[in-house]
Amino acid sequence: PGCKIICTLRDPVQRAWSHYRMLRNIAAAKVSFEEALSANPFVAEGSRYPYHLAQWIQHFGRENVLITFYDRLRDDPAGYLDEICDFLGIERINISKMSFTAKAINSVDRPARNRRRARRANKLLNRLRLRRAYRMIDFLERSGFMRFAFGGGPPFEPLDRCVEARVRELFRPEVVALEDMIERDLSGWKAQARAGRRLTSS
Repeated sequence: PGCKIICTLRDPVQRAWSHYRMLRNIAAAKVSFEEALSANPFVAEGSRYPYHLAQWIQHFGRENVLITFYDRLRDDPAGYLDEICDFLGIERINISKMSFTAKAINSVDRPARNRRRARRANKLLNRLRLRRAYRMIDFLERSGFMRFAFGGGPPFEPLDRCVEARVRELFRPEVVALEDMIERDLSGWKAQARAGRRLTSS
């Protein structure tokens, strides 16, 4: 009952586009991005922020749910961490002397080169997870198995601007509802990325 919930929200189109690329990387999707949004409910479901936040707030109380943003984590990691420490009631952590890389650690920039191999590897990993064979999964990661099994195809092209515009309209009601829920202006999530700032594999 005293659980603290921290939700870090990302531009819903960027989040869905990242999810889609991950599915392509492990050969769990073959269709286009828009087709995946329609065919696979999980791709769009993760961007239904107001619905899911309402569940967290209902069960744990508004005072126990912190809503943060990926943009702040990326642009102001110290401020982001301070907000979390204050929410948890713990001493702030000074990260001013720590070095950070700009590289996105879990970024997926290529689809599967060999779909059959990727599908088989994914099934193996799912079986290992069900058996809680985490040491074996860790060994496979360190051995280079993941790099061999997944990805390796040609780099993803940036998200087409026409597709982006349609998907932004798809998520617009969710963004408006979130604005009302948290009383914050999220106009940036409703506007299409400017030229030169298209959605890539970041």
